[in-house]
Amino acid sequence: MIDFEAAVSYLKGNKVRTVLTVAIIAVGIMAIVGIQTAITIMTESIAGSFSKMGTDLLSLEPMEGKPSIGVKQARSFVRQSEHFAQIASVYSIKSSIAQIKSGRAVTDPVITVISADEQYLGTQSSDVTAGRVLTSSDILRHTPVAMIGANVQRKLFRDEYASGDESEAGVGENILVCGRRFRVVGVIGRQGAMFGTGLDNSVIVPLENEKECQICFVPVEEMGSIQAGDEARQLMRQIRVLGPSDESDFLVVRADTMQGKLEAIKSKLSVAAFLSGLITLLGSVVGLMNIMLVSVKERTREIGTRKALGARNSEIIRQFLTESVLIGQAGGVSGIVLGILSGNIVALLMDGRFTVPWNWLVISVILCFVVSLMSGIMPARRAAALNPIEALRDE
Repeated sequence: MIDFEAAVSYLKGNKVRTVLTVAIIAVGIMAIVGIQTAITIMTESIAGSFSKMGTDLLSLEPMEGKPSIGVKQARSFVRQSEHFAQIASVYSIKSSIAQIKSGRAVTDPVITVISADEQYLGTQSSDVTAGRVLTSSDILRHTPVAMIGANVQRKLFRDEYASGDESEAGVGENILVCGRRFRVVGVIGRQGAMFGTGLDNSVIVPLENEKECQICFVPVEEMGSIQAGDEARQLMRQIRVLGPSDESDFLVVRADTMQGKLEAIKSKLSVAAFLSGLITLLGSVVGLMNIMLVSVKERTREIGTRKALGARNSEIIRQFLTESVLIGQAGGVSGIVLGILSGNIVALLMDGRFTVPWNWLVISVILCFVVSLMSGIMPARRAAALNPIEALRDE
């Protein structure tokens, strides 16, 4: 108990040095906890988007450097896919960095403009909360109408939101999309954004004669995604007139495959975050050890006095280790709090929920304990080895 009180007393008397040392450790822990919190939130957001979209969703897209899929080929695929697809849609990403305007209101340049047929929302397991969906007549006549995402609605039609008429806000109004005027006919139900994208930040307009298209479809229940993917591959090879010896120049992508890839990316990001934080912590080991060694040098007479009064070497070691552990744990707690706060800023930006990565908190506490012990052992042993007579002579 005396060792603990002596350690606390010294730390209080050297506040500047203590705070700086705590800050070094806190930075490393904040890097680990903050990045891991952000990664956890992004993963949950992605998983939520996939669950709403349906993990059985398949899509067809051209390989990089290969001929694109045009509207004619895509529509031919949809017409012939009834035996393996419940619902299929043709779409094209016209822009992923568009600004949408309505009167004086303008969105940020993060809106995705999708040119799609009337089945697109169905493949995304979504519907409109106000107005109507695009119809086959809209597609056939190229009617200048659009469906807007929830975030686009909120940004462009704030006044109607303020009046309390949220659901119908914007329906019937004109908006400017990629330099063209469209009339809003529907508002897409909120889904939650994935990395800031998704239908909430999208505008869907009628499909035109796009040169680069993609196809998405939901397989029939009795067939499953693997068999449906094989059927889709064979059909598209026929449409693109590929011979038996020709390699496919397109990809059939399953949503669950993409989720698996994203999980692998998450693991790599977690390791990278841990290593970056660990490097910072290793730096703090050197810093804390140097500070403790300087402390031993400055307190030579104090150590000599304690040993002359009967303090054993083990008591001196405990005092210095206690100081080191207290500094380490203070830095750990500060870093954990700052890490959780910084990581959850991501939650606000992505409409995610508040998250605490408990497993990484435990790891951080253990790391801080190990770091503080590593930093304190050498100075503590050096302090205990001092000759009390020589120490009392020190000026």
